[in-house]
Amino acid sequence: MTVNEAYLIYFSPTHTSKQIAEAIVQGAGIKNIFPINVTQQAAEEVVIPTSALAIVVVPVYGGHVAPLAMERLRNIRGLDAPTVLVAVYGNRAYEKALMELDAFATPHGMKVIAGATFIGEHSYSTDKHPISAGRPDNFDLAFAADFGKKNNGKGAGCREYG
Repeated sequence: MTVNEAYLIYFSPTHTSKQIAEAIVQGAGIKNIFPINVTQQAAEEVVIPTSALAIVVVPVYGGHVAPLAMERLRNIRGLDAPTVLVAVYGNRAYEKALMELDAFATPHGMKVIAGATFIGEHSYSTDKHPISAGRPDNFDLAFAADFGKKNNGKGAGCREYG
C-alpha cells in the first residue's frame, strides 16, 4: 500500500531529530504532510488514520527515549496506522530506545512497519570536546531519505540505519 499523507511527529530540542524526520518524509515522496512538533508542548488529541503513514522521531538520552518526549506523545494514537519509529542518538548508544517507542506505539493503535537509528550531534558536544559534531551530515540525511523511500507504507519490516 502506498500512502499519500504522513503525520511527521517529532521531539527535537537540538533540531537533529527534526532534520532526520524531514529527510525520511522527503525520501518517502509524500507531499501531504501533517507536522506534529512536540518539542515545546504535548500534542493535542491526534488520531492517525489507517491510510496515513506515521513517522515518529525522538532523541535518545542515556540509552532511553527522552522522558519528556514520551510524555508529550501521549495524546497521539492511530487507527492501525503504518508507523516508522526512529531514535536519534549522540553516537553513544541507543540501547532500548526503539523498544520503548514500540511499547508506546503498539497500544496506541500504530502498526510498526520499520525502525531505525540515526546519529545526531550529542547534546554535550562542544568545540573542545566534539561528539558527532555536525551530525546529521549530508550522508546521514541521504541515508534517512533512502530509508523513507524504502518504507513508504510498504510494511517492509524493521531496518536499522545508524
